[in-house]
Amino acid sequence: MKWHHKGIVICSIFAFVLLCFLIVKAIVPVSQRTQDNVSTTYASEEEVVFPMTATGTGIEQEKVSAISGQTGSKRQTAPPKATMPIPTSKQSTKRTTTKKKKQNSEDGKKEQNEKSTPKPSIEPVMTPAPTKKQEVSAVTFEIDCTAIMEHRDMWKEGIEEIVPASGYFYRGEQEISEGETVYDVLKRICSRSKIALDAEYTPIYGTYYIKGIGNLYEFDCGSESGWQYKVNDVLGNTGCSSYVLKKGDRVSFFYDYQYGE
Repeated sequence: MKWHHKGIVICSIFAFVLLCFLIVKAIVPVSQRTQDNVSTTYASEEEVVFPMTATGTGIEQEKVSAISGQTGSKRQTAPPKATMPIPTSKQSTKRTTTKKKKQNSEDGKKEQNEKSTPKPSIEPVMTPAPTKKQEVSAVTFEIDCTAIMEHRDMWKEGIEEIVPASGYFYRGEQEISEGETVYDVLKRICSRSKIALDAEYTPIYGTYYIKGIGNLYEFDCGSESGWQYKVNDVLGNTGCSSYVLKKGDRVSFFYDYQYGE
């Protein structure tokens, strides 16, 4: 019985030692991991970091004060001062592109506004020079056959149907241009008034000879009858297409039974 009790005691002691060993073995790794974590958080005096900060005049060292704990404890490093992040080339390119797009859009709006807004005309206004008013020239003109009205016995057959009752084919005023002749005005009157005109150009005299007006021809009222003209009561001494008229002239183309008188 004595040995049996001794064996139980020995086994109990052995079991207790084994249990203590296992407990110590389990505790040691935990303490080592904790110590490792502390080593990552704290730094030694030799490992104190002096970060470099940029200033306007150069680079100066900024000492980081270490907060000390208990005597012999490791000192904690101060966190570096926060600095503004330097933009990368991609970021700067994006910003530049964005600025350019904004500027282009603003320029496009300005151009559109400039196009939509009517610009005042700066062209000089040309005032037309006053034109010199051309002086109007006029003459009085008549186509007269009253001289044969009292000599009906000399008329050819059918003349009474041609000669107007008043003895005038035309009476009135006519505007003339510079250089117009008696023949020019006569031809215009006959054309507008639908009066028959029969004229023949004579190369020998270089003028027109009037043979008939209103179907009243030479020799219709005697062997010496025919058409003549006067200007200002003066018998024309040249062909009617050679006599140049002037302002205020009085022209009479007349038919007489005594030609040349």
